[in-house]
Amino acid sequence: MEQRLPSAMQDPMRWPRRLSVVALLLTFGMIVLGSYVRLSKAGLSCPSWPLCYGHVTPPHVPHADMAAQIVHAPAPVQDTTAREWKEMVHRYVAGTLGMTILALLVATLRVRKRVAAAPVKLVVFTALWVVVQALLGMVTVTMLLDPLIVTGHLVGGMVMLASLLWLVFRCTHFMRLNKADLQSASRMRGLRWWGLAALAVVCTQIFLGAWTSTNYAAWACYGFPTCNGHWWPAGMNFDKAFVFWHRLGVDYQGGILDGGARVAIQVVHRMGAMVTALVAGGLGIYLMLAGGVAKLRLLGGLLLASIALQIALGVSMVSFGLPFYVEWAHTPGAALVLSAVLSVNFLLWSTRDAYVHSGVALAHANLA
Repeated sequence: MEQRLPSAMQDPMRWPRRLSVVALLLTFGMIVLGSYVRLSKAGLSCPSWPLCYGHVTPPHVPHADMAAQIVHAPAPVQDTTAREWKEMVHRYVAGTLGMTILALLVATLRVRKRVAAAPVKLVVFTALWVVVQALLGMVTVTMLLDPLIVTGHLVGGMVMLASLLWLVFRCTHFMRLNKADLQSASRMRGLRWWGLAALAVVCTQIFLGAWTSTNYAAWACYGFPTCNGHWWPAGMNFDKAFVFWHRLGVDYQGGILDGGARVAIQVVHRMGAMVTALVAGGLGIYLMLAGGVAKLRLLGGLLLASIALQIALGVSMVSFGLPFYVEWAHTPGAALVLSAVLSVNFLLWSTRDAYVHSGVALAHANLA
């Protein structure tokens, strides 16, 4: 009679796989919530960290602890508002994500001896990056929304998304290719450097977008394709536009740069969008038309569609006066573009040996 293996022996990567998917979804949710909190001007609604005025939930003024107000908050306790709850929900999700990744680390370390290809290094990096993100979140509040720190926090969220997406691909079969597709993919190795170039351009554009947002430069240019009616607006101040460190103790909510510097940031961001459309969008078109691997054709279409969506959102923002929900959707849209171009790179650079198999055969061997 055939011996039935315990579920853990049948698939030792079961829990790392499940936890990586949950962490990926939570990270995308964090990006969406972070954008909403920032655009709602709720980033400083709870000026203490990690609690709100020393409380797990935003305190009502009649019941607020005066000692906690003095010790934990540099600003007076105000009435509990929706903005404070927005910030605290963001922190609750961040805490849940941290616990999920800790569980992922433990689960991966437990199976590393049975699954030689277990992505231990990637999981350790992700766990360490959570700590970095938590510190950046704390400093974001205590440094009063300094643009460099907030930009680092936004970019760090995208790094977290990218590492978890790569981890999910390593732990699941979503990106596995059959023998025929592997042969076709091997003939497309020349596209690897194009894929890397597209990834570099997208990452640069994400940084420029974050810098535009954190310096409140999104409203500096109205109209498209011109900026305030000019192809090259007069008075742009590039010297101040990309000064990454300013003086301490300044409340940066609303921005401190003059109009010329903000226009310069917006124009550079638009130029970056053009380069992204040409390089990454061109890759998407080529993959759709080149044929060969069905998954690459699909990812090429997704890459092109996500870039088209981002361009549409950007044009709508400057054409219709920065509608809140359109501006809010622009950050998750950037996450979609990053996910698409990273997926393309995974297929172009990975081999069968890079995938983490279920470990069934190894479990049988251990029982024998």
